[in-house]
Amino acid sequence: MDKTFTQAELDQIIAKRVAEEQAKHTKALAEMQADIAKRELAHHTKTTMAAKNLPDWLLEGLNAGDKEAFDKSVSLVERHLKEAYEPYLKKAIDDRLRGTSIPKGTHYQAPPAPDKSEGIRAAMGLQSKG
Repeated sequence: MDKTFTQAELDQIIAKRVAEEQAKHTKALAEMQADIAKRELAHHTKTTMAAKNLPDWLLEGLNAGDKEAFDKSVSLVERHLKEAYEPYLKKAIDDRLRGTSIPKGTHYQAPPAPDKSEGIRAAMGLQSKG
């Protein structure tokens, strides 16, 4: 014998199936969006590192959780590297322009760089030493 359904039962069955399909498609869409965001962030990190002439291995230590955090980390690293090495480079350039030569067989000895580890640690999302 054939079962007959009331309009209310049909509406309930259809609503249930529509909700199941919507949930399935919503989940698939969220996964695709997360994958796209991950790929965009990977592209951004690689192009930024290349544009700023920073080595790829440095990326492992930077906070790349999202674009803003990564950009802040890169900015901090750049600033601290510049502060640490700019005096050395300026002195080497000034010596070269003045004609002061470094004796052959020796290398220019850079002055000891100030400890900038706290800034680097912050850029990498690590806790401070103290």
